[in-house]
Amino acid sequence: MKIAVVGGGIVGATCAYYLSKEQKNEIVVFDYGVGQATKASAGIISPWFSKRRNKPWYKMARLGADFYLKLVKDLMAIILIFIHNVEYIY
Repeated sequence: MKIAVVGGGIVGATCAYYLSKEQKNEIVVFDYGVGQATKASAGIISPWFSKRRNKPWYKMARLGADFYLKLVKDLMAIILIFIHNVEYIY
């Protein structure tokens, strides 16, 4: 499947990472690479500051915070594999 990911921020990079685990996916990330959040959504999903009055919004934000722990664990596994396979030259 051909997939376009618009933006290389936390959401776009996470989507591209997990989509890339499927061998049949061809992914292209469109990003200017300036290293900043978009003006439209910077910090808009914050489970720690979202109000519980809006139940659907709070649920989405809370699930995002829960997913963050999985993302960190998955990325740490990759980092450890990379570090293990690097030859250090001094």
